Amino acid sequence: MFIDLDRVPNTNFLPYTKTSTNFGVELGLFDQNRVEINYDTYYETNDNEPQIIPLPNTSGFRNLASNEVSTAKYGHELTLTVRVFKSENPVQWTLIGTGALNRRVVTRLPGGVREYIFNVTDNGTSIPVVYRIGRDLSPLLYYNRGVYASSADVPVNPATGLRQQLGNQSFYFQGGDPKWVDVNGDYVIDDRDMLPLGNPFPRATGGIVSNVQWNGFMLITQVNYTLVRDVLNAASASDLANFSNNIFGGTALPPIENYNYWKPDAVGSYNGTVGAVYPNPFDFRRAGVLQPFRTNQSLFLEDGSYWKIGQITLSYNFQKELIKRFGMSQARLALTAANVYISRDIPALTQSWFPH
Repeated sequence: MFIDLDRVPNTNFLPYTKTSTNFGVELGLFDQNRVEINYDTYYETNDNEPQIIPLPNTSGFRNLASNEVSTAKYGHELTLTVRVFKSENPVQWTLIGTGALNRRVVTRLPGGVREYIFNVTDNGTSIPVVYRIGRDLSPLLYYNRGVYASSADVPVNPATGLRQQLGNQSFYFQGGDPKWVDVNGDYVIDDRDMLPLGNPFPRATGGIVSNVQWNGFMLITQVNYTLVRDVLNAASASDLANFSNNIFGGTALPPIENYNYWKPDAVGSYNGTVGAVYPNPFDFRRAGVLQPFRTNQSLFLEDGSYWKIGQITLSYNFQKELIKRFGMSQARLALTAANVYISRDIPALTQSWFPH
């Protein structure tokens, strides 16, 4: 008999349950219901969500599979349908607009605590995410204020006379390093300096569908939008981190000229670019410890709002009189273009709400 020391048995593990309550109203207006309005409000609870909780090594096990996490999702959804022309018109044009306002909050955490941090893995990147009762989920990030132009710009601890350091390992910041905010003011950058920034769940989603029909032809256009959402640009973080890794390891290196990164004034100098956005990408000797392009920092936190023309379809239904001689009852020819255009140029009202 073998004991799995990776996970302790949990006799209190319960099944995952979902409960949803909604209220809706449907209205048809004008002749032939040329205008239809559908409104729905809902409240959805997700109880006993499974999570892995690390255990102290004194327990003899590494992890505990717990489902003491519950969340709630609620919001409003609206659909507006407009038939522009009457049914006897040879041209038919239907417009369907949808919109939804959603919010997700935490309602229960393990042990009845008010706040808990889980590590969430997304595409191979582990990001600490803070769960707080009554609040949205937020990733914990280092808040970035640029790059130290020189070692003289790094804060100095007046008690020791030493520059600000990373953790308690005598690793001191210098020119070209990221300028992460020391939240607690102890001149040490560590996990206690991370802040809950951004929200990966969009507050507003929806779209517009246009359907035009005439004499067997049909043109369908779909436009979608997502507003008030924050995303971490893990792709850019990975691309820039590759410059600090072994460049002979077979990893592709994208062009770096478009990035405003720190450059030294001379070889071996710790004085360099003033106002750089990205830290020194070529300091491979220190990158393994510093990880200047780690994903969990506000440098890669971006506004994820967008609108896009998701699909355009032009089709033609052949007349039955034309195709029945070939033994067919129906024939349709269609041409579709997907992801035609996407724009992230959204007005300021949809910008991310993390502090600047």
